[in-house]
Amino acid sequence: MDVSTAALRAFLTLAEQKHFGRAAEQLHVTSPALSQMIRRLETELGFPLFTRTTRSVTLTEAGEGLIPYASQVVEAVLNLERWRRTRVHHERFTLQFGFTVNGAGALMSAILTRARSDLPEVKLTTRQVHWPDLHRVIQDGTVDIAIFRGPRDFPGLSVTPVFEEDWVVAVPTGHPLAELSQVDLRQVRGERIIRPDIGPLAGPRPMWLGGEQPDGYMPPAGPYAQSLEEALDHVEMGEGFLITGESVPALYPRTGVVYVPATGLPPGYIGLVSRRDRHNPLVTAFERLVIEVANEVRSHRGI
Repeated sequence: MDVSTAALRAFLTLAEQKHFGRAAEQLHVTSPALSQMIRRLETELGFPLFTRTTRSVTLTEAGEGLIPYASQVVEAVLNLERWRRTRVHHERFTLQFGFTVNGAGALMSAILTRARSDLPEVKLTTRQVHWPDLHRVIQDGTVDIAIFRGPRDFPGLSVTPVFEEDWVVAVPTGHPLAELSQVDLRQVRGERIIRPDIGPLAGPRPMWLGGEQPDGYMPPAGPYAQSLEEALDHVEMGEGFLITGESVPALYPRTGVVYVPATGLPPGYIGLVSRRDRHNPLVTAFERLVIEVANEVRSHRGI
């Protein structure tokens, strides 16, 4: 048996109106077309649903029995369509934005503020992603787009450069290095380096994460930090130094922290990564927004 929803809807309308003309008008079809639909439904079911005379249309016993089942089917299909429309709207206007610890650094708050202003119809959700999981969560769609700092090797994915920036060392106020105009990495030897918690790494830990320096020196390990704010808390409490991007001081000023420009490290790369085969106009719009915000922050600071 293959009964269409349209046929059941026609049946319910005729059962309510008890008049082919009025039912056909409500359904926006002709009376002969409605009559054919009802006859095909009766043939499909194997029994008559209406008793027809020249003056009246009445339900048969079988027709009365069909009403609750037909109503359930029609309502279920309507609910399915409502769900589909909601889902399409949700997919179209929801963006999952991933970030690695210290990936966007000081840009995160500026990006989120601008997105709420320029993309008010978009439900933007953020998700912290450990570096080893970044490729997977983009590929499987858990995250639509992510911002990261570090190597840009993501085979099969689309990587958009945001900018490169030099480094600063965050030291506690009152430390002798806080008086310098710049600091070489060799000058922080012996100091613990706070390490953003990016999860297990397949390769060596980068220098800015407290890894080995070019000459083989390994600095003492400082505490892990789940966020930039937590890392700066550790600095302020004298638990270690933080190596971070030069865009951070403008948006994260701390009375207990001094940012000293650092030398001895290649510029840090900040980029966006997304799926290459997923043509999502929302992702494209968000990429433009992030780059605009980054350029404005850098222009304001003269970077």
